[in-house]
Amino acid sequence: MPDRTRRAELARALPDALLFTLPKSRSAIERDFKWLDSYRYGLVHLGARDAKDLRNRCARAAAVLGWPNAPYLEERMDNAEPAEHVWQHPSHLGEVVQVSLDQV
Repeated sequence: MPDRTRRAELARALPDALLFTLPKSRSAIERDFKWLDSYRYGLVHLGARDAKDLRNRCARAAAVLGWPNAPYLEERMDNAEPAEHVWQHPSHLGEVVQVSLDQV
């Protein structure tokens, strides 16, 4: 977890950042790695002008907090190995149904 010094540095570096830490016991972290192959250190809410600015601000926040930089979906997909089995969503559940408030 980031200490007071790192939290203060985040506030100086990115004054609009909102930090939520997610402290967990060692056994909870081990369970996350076992089932998810990752661990969520916390959440940082950031504003940005555009997607590029958001990535840069995210990287800066991660560096200040001592966290690894977040992977992005497209980066993970580029490095992903082909799956042996891909679950397909049942088509009847994938339909979009519009309901008006008059019908409720």
